[in-house]
Amino acid sequence: MRIWIDVMTPKQARVFSQVYRAARSRGHEVLLTTRLHGETTQILSMEGVPHVSVGRHGGRELLSKLKAYARRALDLVDLVTEFGPDVLMSLSSPEAVRVAFGLGVRVISLNDTPHSVHVGKLTLPLTDRLVYPAAVPAHRWLSLGARAETLRPYYGVDEVSWVLPALGRLRGRRREGDLAVVRPEESHAAYLTGAVGQASVVEPCLEFLLDRGYRVVLLPRYDDQGEYFRRRYGDRVVIPDRAVDPVPLYSTADVVISGGGTMSREAAMFGTPAISLFPLEDPLYVDVFLASLGLPIFRSRDPRDALTLLMRIVRDPDGFRVDPLPALSALENPVEV
Repeated sequence: MRIWIDVMTPKQARVFSQVYRAARSRGHEVLLTTRLHGETTQILSMEGVPHVSVGRHGGRELLSKLKAYARRALDLVDLVTEFGPDVLMSLSSPEAVRVAFGLGVRVISLNDTPHSVHVGKLTLPLTDRLVYPAAVPAHRWLSLGARAETLRPYYGVDEVSWVLPALGRLRGRRREGDLAVVRPEESHAAYLTGAVGQASVVEPCLEFLLDRGYRVVLLPRYDDQGEYFRRRYGDRVVIPDRAVDPVPLYSTADVVISGGGTMSREAAMFGTPAISLFPLEDPLYVDVFLASLGLPIFRSRDPRDALTLLMRIVRDPDGFRVDPLPALSALENPVEV
């Protein structure tokens, strides 16, 4: 079988690196395309996954997003036509799904973000199979145009596919003490247009950690975020020049603070307390699911409430840590669904 995989974001680079390896091990031919967007291509390179970069992220503005979408879709057509895929796999990539539909290629989408309404409306009506965490109510997908017969829920979260193998390698590493990992929000995403201002939602927590003498590793999503935090905090924070694998940090950090969802879920699945400051009112069903399993993931849309929780965590980090294996052992891996 010829499989086309399209990767749009750093999180997708993680999960589809696992899909790529699984497909190749079963003898399938794979074309993996991506775009210039944050650390996406760097993560694919770190994972050793061959890829072809086509186009780039459209930035913050709606017009630039539309133009980037149109250009990338056109650029994908000839490349994909030459490869001749039997199926497309993506995390609801608007350009790839549209191209696949136009070429009569079957579409399989992974998706755990019903709050990404624009992407959902563009892709789910054209999707032949939607693989999603069962924690997300089916009606959320149906409201975005998915057809009931395409739905394939699984008992787990996307992060299982790469966290479980890493947990086996890294579990039991010594904690460094007074180490925190911080990730700003996804400020360029369409679903956050107009929802965040200039200052980052993670800053009150970041400043508290610095005042407490914590060594903070800050992982910006974009160059402009990196410039902002370097200008504002200088050498008080550690900001890598290139993409780094944050997973080894989770086993040694006291706490993880994220403006999104993926990194907080990764950390909680290592048993490390994590606070998500995802700014939208929309529920993060997968986070609620992991919390229901006893994993230490907490959600706060108000930075002041998050700060209060963080104060409790740093007073007794070990009191918030858990052994994650009993909870994770029962989860399905989406790569195997």
